[in-house]
Order: sequence, then C-alpha cells, then structure tokens
Amino acid sequence: MRTLDEIKADIDVTKVQFSQLDALDSTSDVSFWTTLRNMWAHLVLLVESSYDSFQAKVDLQIASTSIGSLPWYVDQVKSFQFGDPVSILNGRVTYDTIDESKRIVFQSAVTEDTVTGRLAIKAIKANSVPLTTDELTALKEYVSKVKYAGVLADVSSLEADDLKLIVTVKVDKQVIGSNGLLLSDTTKAPVQDAIAVYLRSLPYTSVISNTALTDAVQAVKGVLDFTITGSFTKRPVSVTWVAYQRETVSLAGHALLHNDSLFTYIN
Repeated sequence: MRTLDEIKADIDVTKVQFSQLDALDSTSDVSFWTTLRNMWAHLVLLVESSYDSFQAKVDLQIASTSIGSLPWYVDQVKSFQFGDPVSILNGRVTYDTIDESKRIVFQSAVTEDTVTGRLAIKAIKANSVPLTTDELTALKEYVSKVKYAGVLADVSSLEADDLKLIVTVKVDKQVIGSNGLLLSDTTKAPVQDAIAVYLRSLPYTSVISNTALTDAVQAVKGVLDFTITGSFTKRPVSVTWVAYQRETVSLAGHALLHNDSLFTYIN
C-alpha cells in the first residue's frame, strides 16, 4: 500500500500532464489546490487501506478453507470433541457447542497412499499418550462423518516411535555445563528439551528431519553448534534400530527421544 506522501506525489505527476491546471501553482498549505489534493490523497489512502485489509481477509479465508487437503484433515481431527455428537450446519459438520476441554487430540498426522488414495490418520493426546479404546472408537466415527464421501481412511493411535541420536553439541560454557544442564537451573537440559518440543510438533507428514531438528536446537540460548553423527528409529515393540541419514517418517506420527541417545558436550 502506498503512503500518503507517495499518493500526493503521484497526484502532482498527473497534474503536470494537464496544462489546464497550470494556474493551480500556489504553495500555500491552505490554497484550494493543496486542500483539494490533500483531501483526495486521504480518500485514496482510505480506499487502498480498506482494499488491502479486505484482500488479507479473503486470502486468510481461502487458506483456512482448503477443504479436503491433508492439513485440513489434521485440523478436523484436532477439532474432535470426545463425548459430543456432531451436527450438520449449512452443509458442514460441526458441534453445537465448542468445548476446548473435550478436544483431546493434541497432535495429528495425515498421510496419503498415492497409489490407493487411502488416508492414514494418526492421533495422540498430550505428552504422547495414545487414545484409549473408547476414545479411538469415537474418533473413528467422527472421522467417518467429516471425511469426504468415497475417501478411505485408517485411523490409529500408537505409542511413540523411539528416536536415538548420537550428537556433538558445542556450547557456551557460560550458559550450559559439560553435562548439558543449564547453569542457571540445573533441573533443565535445554538441548533435550528443544528436541522434545520439536518431536511434539512434527508436521502433518510425520517426517522427522535432522535439518529441522538441528535448526530447533541451534536456536537454544547457549548452543553454538549441533552436529548429528548418528540417527536411528524403532518401534517400541522392536529391538532393532533402523538408521537413517537426513530424514525419516514416523510410523506412529510422533516420537520420543530414547535414553540410549548419546550427547557429547564441548566448548
């Protein structure tokens, strides 16, 4: 959007193109021309401001109503209210009353089999806790109501995948000790805390990215460098670790840092 001065300057440029307006050459702040130009400039500014605001609202509405996309399914799953039936309002599935306390799904991931078109919907509660049998049954019924007709969806809630990392962390010794604990509060391990936060907020694709993980940790105060030399995942029921290089897909849709991870702190 143009500024008021930019609009005035554009008006002046346009005025020069019309010789009939040459007589309007007073520089007084209260002259007819200056007053008219200022009034018009303020009107144009108001119109452009209103248009930009309207356009922003339209763009936001379009982005938030991308019905049928994978992120849309994630939003729908997170809107699930345990114990409440859904209603149809203006052709859309909704709840009569929005109750945040009943929205038990903390994290969700949705992927699509590009061959069959089948959706895999994964959901968990806070602190990586799987849904109970009753909760999962209710969620499956809810998904059957909100999904598009003809879409096949498998809904699951699994225990977190295990993530094992072997890393070297260069730290500011004024902030973080050689044991990885925060010097100002030795009850906190900021690197592990940052990893836990990252794993709780995986994208809807369920991808664990070493690049994104590194970025998250290097944003921590006191961390100067973070180098992953080994990364592995496994299901809790398995004893075999599977190595990966840059990224991997979490089968459960979420993961927890395993105690066998090895952190070496240098400064």
